[in-house]
Amino acid sequence: MVRARLGLAGVALCLSAPAAWGEPLPPALTGGEPAMVREVVDGDTLSLTDGRKLRLASVLAPRTAPPRSGQPTRRDPELERLAAASRQELAFLIGNQPVTVHIIGATTDRHGQWVAQLARPTGEWVQAALVSRGLARVQPAADSGVGVEILLRLETAARDSRTGLWRHEAFRVRAPHEAGRWIETFQLVEGTAVSFEGRPAGRIALESQEPRLVLNLSARTRSELRAAGLNASTLAGLPLRVRGWLRWQNGPLIDVTHAAQIEILVAR
Repeated sequence: MVRARLGLAGVALCLSAPAAWGEPLPPALTGGEPAMVREVVDGDTLSLTDGRKLRLASVLAPRTAPPRSGQPTRRDPELERLAAASRQELAFLIGNQPVTVHIIGATTDRHGQWVAQLARPTGEWVQAALVSRGLARVQPAADSGVGVEILLRLETAARDSRTGLWRHEAFRVRAPHEAGRWIETFQLVEGTAVSFEGRPAGRIALESQEPRLVLNLSARTRSELRAAGLNASTLAGLPLRVRGWLRWQNGPLIDVTHAAQIEILVAR
């Protein structure tokens, strides 16, 4: 069954995506500052000539991460190629020209990096270009800023056409019962939401098969859901796609800190 996403912001059905090239910055992003890039570190991080380190807001590029706990080291040439392609694409998009940087937040992250939206000299949105080419996934977070709905739409188009990273097993959309095998990784999981007794407020699960994948909804997420006329109870029975970092707490769990991590799926 082909899936479409029903966005929580405004609850609007998105069935198509714009052209992959030339997506402008979201209108809410105004101003910004010109800067020169000294080095592209990987597909979503770079350093500026003034010494600042930047992490691209809202996206997560493929990288060759160390093996997960208890698993042997194993080279993956295709994953290495994707990581290199993402870095090369970011370097190409930037070129040797000044970029426009929109810093999000007043402080750096725990790695000392500023979180930013980035535009090419011609005004095109760098994050959108990477996502639409299948060289980054969307990672909504409190520091994402605006435009996540646009990026999710572009990601859907890239995934449906199996562009870039979407051809690789590491980025396949998971079923809930698979989640336990991917702890400590960022994953997309699809399943039907179920409510269950005996859990703290703000927790729901995907499917009823044990061990259940639990969704831990933050206070911010619950507030955003209420603004869209939804809550943990009304989500029960709905097919969802949820994205986030998997961790283990008496079973697989995703901390949902931003409502955009949840997509309500409908058949089309």
